[in-house]
Amino acid sequence: MRVLMLNNEFPPLGGGQGVFNELLLCVLAANHPEISIDLVTSSRAAEGYSRELFASNIQIYRVPVNNLDLHHARGIELLRYAARALRTSVRLAKEQRYDLCMAYSAVPAGPVALYLKKLFGIPYITRSPGVDIPGFEARYKFLYPILSPIIRRVWRGAEKNIVSSEMHAKLMIAADPSSNPVVIPNGVDTELFHPPPERNNAISVILCVARLVKRKGVHVLLQAFAKLHTDGVDARLVIVGTGDEEENLKALADKLKISAQVDFRGVVARDEMPELYRNADIFVLPSENEGMSNAALEALASGLPLVLTDVGGAAELIAQGENGLVVPRGEVEKLTVALRKLLSDLTLRCSMGIRSRKLSEQFSAQRMVDRYIQLINISVLDQSLREGFDA
Repeated sequence: MRVLMLNNEFPPLGGGQGVFNELLLCVLAANHPEISIDLVTSSRAAEGYSRELFASNIQIYRVPVNNLDLHHARGIELLRYAARALRTSVRLAKEQRYDLCMAYSAVPAGPVALYLKKLFGIPYITRSPGVDIPGFEARYKFLYPILSPIIRRVWRGAEKNIVSSEMHAKLMIAADPSSNPVVIPNGVDTELFHPPPERNNAISVILCVARLVKRKGVHVLLQAFAKLHTDGVDARLVIVGTGDEEENLKALADKLKISAQVDFRGVVARDEMPELYRNADIFVLPSENEGMSNAALEALASGLPLVLTDVGGAAELIAQGENGLVVPRGEVEKLTVALRKLLSDLTLRCSMGIRSRKLSEQFSAQRMVDRYIQLINISVLDQSLREGFDA
């Protein structure tokens, strides 16, 4: 079977969507040599197309997009990707037959997949990161009315539309009742991410891994942490990630007089992340909106108690009070109470961490890939049956 993948994000570009795609390819390369994959993604180059061998059965084609920001694409860069990915994909489709196309997000990859279906009859599935679902992110509220007709057209042309959480499925159905989403939770490499033999930090470490944009709610975390500091709670806060809000968040830490206790790490290399989780005591992600967070899954597999807001995949990742705590989004006081509870009770943190690790087994990368392969096989079979009936 040959699959064409379209994703404007792939390491080192982008965020969770690219990390997910890389994990999927790693498992497929190791365990499914019968599936050949061509991925068309972005490069930061201003010009020049490139091809690289990811594995014996996987090739990556990078089109020049000239991204100014490593972690966030502007509208013009998304359009540039769509145009150049279409040109590359058409060339590839003329050279070989694809059984299926997988588009990461309804925009910008979706319209490319839709056009390939019209031109070559290639069936496609979509996989939504969340931001492409109308209503997901407040900062795009003016764009959604413009993009919604395109997004719905892409969804309706797909064999299946995949989301990572039940909350995403509800948002998709609200945007288009005929979208018929399929929920496949994200996965995590439970061998790479695992707990340490013991956690013995002299001062408790709170870890937050997130793109530094308003939607991630890191400003709420800083305010909660400041309250703890004022109350004499001895802890450190490590924040991993960069983004548009980085300087504002550092200024807020200065204003709250907690800069000495907050470590803004910026970008941390992927191979250094497992150790970072193992050196932490609590994981926090105070997002205003979220899908199935890769960082939360990595924390889960690393045996950390989780504190998440009541959005996205929180309900799937936390059994309330057993392996973590779910708090209302945007509420500083509730987040402060949750953190104080965990920081003051080592026994509770340890028991929650054990439960987190156990729960992570349900989200193993192989289990996730098995569900994707099943869906891909069904989609290809459905298309073949339709072609047979048409004949």
